[in-house]
Amino acid sequence: MILEAFAETLKAQFLERGSAIKVLQNWLLWHLKHPEPTSDDKVRDVLVAEIELTLERPVLLFQGKSPSGDVLLKSLYEYCLSYEDWQYRRWLHEVKASDFEE
Repeated sequence: MILEAFAETLKAQFLERGSAIKVLQNWLLWHLKHPEPTSDDKVRDVLVAEIELTLERPVLLFQGKSPSGDVLLKSLYEYCLSYEDWQYRRWLHEVKASDFEE
């Protein structure tokens, strides 16, 4: 459920942001800064329950509140890395050697 919700956001914003990690950071930040629990938004409820945001100037830190929160963060991070790798492999498959000639 969480990865599916993040995947939709990542797909929509990846080219605009240029980095899956930046998309993840903004997505988590938005959900954690608007922590009002609602019955409609189960993703937000889980993120607020499992992840905490710590401001250690000038760095934002996302930490799991429990071992399952740590696993969730690790899964989201690894998903970002795999998405960026997939985008790179897709680009590499389409590029030709002549594209690098002057």
